[in-house]
Amino acid sequence: MTAQESRDRFRNLEDARGKIRDLLERAQVVPRPRRATRLSRAVKEQRLREKKRAGAVKAARRSVREEES
Repeated sequence: MTAQESRDRFRNLEDARGKIRDLLERAQVVPRPRRATRLSRAVKEQRLREKKRAGAVKAARRSVREEES
């Protein structure tokens, strides 16, 4: 660890020690473990219903009767 903020050797030494202290404090913090999440069945079914509805709307737009053309 180096510190060259000032021209005084002792200030730089204290600054370097402070940096080491901060580094050690940050290293001791344990991150919270991530919880595995999963979509519920109801949410999946709702999504599929909405996709089918959107597909039906698009299919209805496509169908053009021969008489009208």
